[in-house]
Amino acid sequence: MMGQPVLRTLGAGLLAGLLVAATPLAAQQAATPPAPVPQQPSQDQLVREQALPDQTAESRAMTLAREIRCVVCENEPVANSSAEIAVDMRNAIREKVAAGATDDEVRAYFASRYGEFVLLRPRLSTATLLLWGAPFLLVLIGGAALLLRARQRPAPEAEAADPDLDAAARAALARAEAARTEV
Repeated sequence: MMGQPVLRTLGAGLLAGLLVAATPLAAQQAATPPAPVPQQPSQDQLVREQALPDQTAESRAMTLAREIRCVVCENEPVANSSAEIAVDMRNAIREKVAAGATDDEVRAYFASRYGEFVLLRPRLSTATLLLWGAPFLLVLIGGAALLLRARQRPAPEAEAADPDLDAAARAALARAEAARTEV
């Protein structure tokens, strides 16, 4: 059974690991400004946008527009943005869909043009796995290191507790403990 100091050390190590893992997320949330309230496109923008004649293709284009981030508004999909570039991006999505591009091809087009940041749901890649998995991996490694250290620590002995006892006193103490356990 592990002693109290070992449990305290493990608990403190795990708490420290969780704090280290949570720090990037807290910093990102603190640095992120609140999302702007979605605005309806103006009448001028509606004139510049032409819906696709095929309702299925238009629906697919708008679904894609909700998955692609506006590069001006940043935390808003182009479907909700009233920025000029969002109008251009929606038109580009419609052009790609009308030309027969698949959803993945449209996403790849915008990712190649603006980077992975433009995708509201980033693709699963090694970098994404490393970004999300590293904090958990660090907590596991820290916990394992603390556990190994706690197991390697020598157990305190009676001699270490009171070095002033001579051999006769230690023998008498051992007999008294043995007699007490027999009762």
